[in-house]
Amino acid sequence: MTVLIHDGALLSSISYWGETLNDVEENSDKKLKKTEHAYYIDGLDESGKPITIDVRHIFIDGFHQYMVLRQPDQKFFSEGRRIPFYACVVEDNGPRGMLTDLVHICQVWKDPLFQRNCRGFATKFIFEMLNGWKVITNDYAETGDGMNLGINFLQYVVNSKQYNCYYAIADRKFDEDGNEIPLKKYLIKVETLADVFLHYCQHILGDDPVFVYRMAGATVKERSLESIMADPDNTEILTCQEAEEKGVFKYPQSLEKWPKAERKKFLQVFVALQ
Repeated sequence: MTVLIHDGALLSSISYWGETLNDVEENSDKKLKKTEHAYYIDGLDESGKPITIDVRHIFIDGFHQYMVLRQPDQKFFSEGRRIPFYACVVEDNGPRGMLTDLVHICQVWKDPLFQRNCRGFATKFIFEMLNGWKVITNDYAETGDGMNLGINFLQYVVNSKQYNCYYAIADRKFDEDGNEIPLKKYLIKVETLADVFLHYCQHILGDDPVFVYRMAGATVKERSLESIMADPDNTEILTCQEAEEKGVFKYPQSLEKWPKAERKKFLQVFVALQ
């Protein structure tokens, strides 16, 4: 998840998203009126009183957009902000098509006052998504706030014992002659908090674009990891300990070591997705 929280974390980019999402041309009244109710999520008003917040949904150009619309009686939303919470979600098949029936949460943005008064709202929203779609995954590229949200979510999932938490790894590798080396794809069970803290930030997220082939996610209990594999013959399910012993978490081959043609092709697709 590229989590864009408030207009102070990364001034150049975060304020841009706040302005863009609340721009009349970007989100016209006509578009917002077409949104439909998706979820009711508990929150707090400016006095700390519990309230129920209506999360709206609209599907445009292949993307599911979820948002909270500012209500006149909810004063803690920043003045002029018509959208204090926004999330973008796309139906996906995981890294290199290794999974089925999942949604990929690509972006979350929260207004500063909404963040302060409705702490934990994004995590609650993700659980609503999980319970509705049954299988979800995150974005490989995350801000610092996004990383914290991911860690918080994974902790809740592991502690609850009501979900299956996993890492999906589908790296690519090439030899010195430019030939691709066949690699297995891995679904790795995340079962303890140690699995979260030892591997999520160190081995699933990374600055190199090749980390796009590594993701974290969860399923509801009735959806086993076996049931979401698109390519079971080439996918292996491991525990984190087994993955460590096999060297699966080792840093993936850098894009610089790929053949020039493959690197160019990958970057064209990768940039188009950003």
